[in-house]
Amino acid sequence: ADTRSELDELSAELRDRKTIERAKGLLMQRQGLDEQAAYAKLRKTAMDRGLKLAEVAQRMLDVADLL
Repeated sequence: ADTRSELDELSAELRDRKTIERAKGLLMQRQGLDEQAAYAKLRKTAMDRGLKLAEVAQRMLDVADLL
């Protein structure tokens, strides 16, 4: 049971990391930011809104899909 729980946690971390990378790429492409600036923007937005970084990234990707 512990191993399964650890596996689920690692899987979620990987999924979050991929989401963050995709959101960074979107910011880099659309706003002409470098990787560090894109990450800083995501991080600041997450801190300002009291959200997790992965949640901000997912919301950004969701909105971009609508446009």
